Amino acid sequence: MVANFWRMMLAWQFAAAIVIAVGASWVVDGPSLWRTALFALVAFVGIQYAVIWLTFAVSRVLAGPEPATPDLRQTMHAVLTEPVHFALAQLALARPLQLQPPVQGGRSDDVARSPLLLVHGLATNRGIWRWLLPRLRAAGFECIHAVDLEPMRADIDVLARSLVREVQQIRDLHMGARITIIAYSMGGLIARAALGALPAGAIRHIITIGTPHHGAAIARTLSWACAKQMCPGATWLTALNELQEGRLPVPMTAIRSREDNLVRPTASAKLHGARCLEVRGLGHFGLLISGRSLDCVLRSLREVA
Repeated sequence: MVANFWRMMLAWQFAAAIVIAVGASWVVDGPSLWRTALFALVAFVGIQYAVIWLTFAVSRVLAGPEPATPDLRQTMHAVLTEPVHFALAQLALARPLQLQPPVQGGRSDDVARSPLLLVHGLATNRGIWRWLLPRLRAAGFECIHAVDLEPMRADIDVLARSLVREVQQIRDLHMGARITIIAYSMGGLIARAALGALPAGAIRHIITIGTPHHGAAIARTLSWACAKQMCPGATWLTALNELQEGRLPVPMTAIRSREDNLVRPTASAKLHGARCLEVRGLGHFGLLISGRSLDCVLRSLREVA
């Protein structure tokens, strides 16, 4: 279960922070509860920065030189804010998210009444939508569904088959309504892989957020089946793009950040034939937490009715 994975990760980080804090407290001036607590907090924050800075460095090395010169100010903004977003995301992923039952026949217009399906990415669950959900509800969207796709390390085609079943159940629930998919990271590839098994007209629109449509170099560091499929130049990914790129079967919007610490090369989050929206100065988790990125999602939902 993904939530257990993140609980374990947080436990290890808190344990490491406490050990560091106790050691630092002894070195400074002997044991002190308030000093140890302060050092533990600083150590935990430091761990977040260390992890995220490492992902920035590894992604840059594995992806190689970028064609465009990076914007130093935007890069620094992403480097400084992404550790905070990462810590918040871990806490959200460790707590199961309970969705309110979808409602129908409310005050919203036809666009807001059409079903939405939220699809998470690699090593995440529907807890990652904790920031988008209230924005969707405030905008009047009523029929919101979110999946938890497991096993975490599975082949993307296996996860796509689970998504197909979910789409069919939602359509049955809503009398064959067309569904808009909002997908984060690898979730965008799962959604694209599912299209071939869905009837024409089942999907209204797909919005991808930080999806590595052409692969993520950092995926080479994982041995998981889905990660291998997301490596740049992977056979699975190449076949998917040859089938769809430039002739997408449904309208698609791709939201990306050039400062994404996990999706590199940075152009990987773009897809020929899809509308591309760019948000600057955000890391991978920041794309799901920042109000600027969420505004792009809401605008896209309205523009493709």
